[in-house]
Amino acid sequence: MGLNVSQAKRKITMTDDEIVLQNHICDQQESRLRDMMITLMKKITKVIISMLLGVYYGSVIGLLPGRTIYLFVTAAKLPDRNLLPGNIQGPGSSLQVRLMPKNKIRPLVLCLFLNRERILVSRSYDSVKGEYYYRPLGGGIEFGETSREAVTREMREELGAVIENVKLIGMLENIFINEGEPGHEIVLVYDATFVDCSLYERDVLNANEPELGASFVAEWKSLDELQRGPDRLVPEGLAALILGSGNEE
Repeated sequence: MGLNVSQAKRKITMTDDEIVLQNHICDQQESRLRDMMITLMKKITKVIISMLLGVYYGSVIGLLPGRTIYLFVTAAKLPDRNLLPGNIQGPGSSLQVRLMPKNKIRPLVLCLFLNRERILVSRSYDSVKGEYYYRPLGGGIEFGETSREAVTREMREELGAVIENVKLIGMLENIFINEGEPGHEIVLVYDATFVDCSLYERDVLNANEPELGASFVAEWKSLDELQRGPDRLVPEGLAALILGSGNEE
């Protein structure tokens, strides 16, 4: 049976409504798909940037067996200061990088090079606390090496120097906050002497952090100067450990 004019108009009108509804549904689906793609691209971009930064600084950022490595970037403009091992701040730079395991105890070694009541330290800046501090040179103990071997390796890598008369002074447990992040270290404190005696006559020593591809400056400071401040000596208890070892001798 054929359709009359009224029925035909009604059918055409219903078809137009269905087309409009279908177009609306398609627009919504396209919008959701576009939002999902944008979110995915943002996540991929973050991963790629993290990987590139990790490769550049000689480390992998992300989950590694047994630990998480952090890259802290401080966008605030910081004063021009030198690099402290593990906490980088180059001259005129606002970039700080600190590599440390999250929620893990880190074993490391520090070496004093005690000479005429002076020790070799490097100065750095905590932008969260707004404080400068000094710390002797050193670094983490690698798997399979002794702490004594770690001291020798660290000084060879950072200063290009050969050391001798390596002696364990003591141990400190250091629980601290740096750049707003908690840290926990077991610190083995050593003393040693440079084979090249001319290093003691220099006011500052140029050093490098090979894992991060950066340079820093180490300088000689007397214990009295470090105790008077205003910049504190870290880790806490180090000054008392040094003075106590001197009394024992």
